[in-house]
Amino acid sequence: MKVVARKHDLIPVTITDPLEEELPPLGLVELLDFETGEPFLFDASGPEAAALATFTRRAREARQAFFRKLKVDFVNVRTDQPYLPALVDFFKARERRLHR
Repeated sequence: MKVVARKHDLIPVTITDPLEEELPPLGLVELLDFETGEPFLFDASGPEAAALATFTRRAREARQAFFRKLKVDFVNVRTDQPYLPALVDFFKARERRLHR
């Protein structure tokens, strides 16, 4: 990514689902393991849900820190909001910053 960012105008777009960081307290839910195809029970109200939320938040923060370290602009869109305003706002702000 570092090599690509040096040679090209790279703008990563990440997609965030707020449910990944804060699951509704539904109790036991049956989920499907996409690798094995096997169903399993997950306690959306238990410590596993809190651990998943922490893991997801830390992964997002690490990804953003990585982009900043590379000095790469990035934009995040959320699944619970229209994506177009986020993209338009990002590119307008970027244009103002680059043309100062």
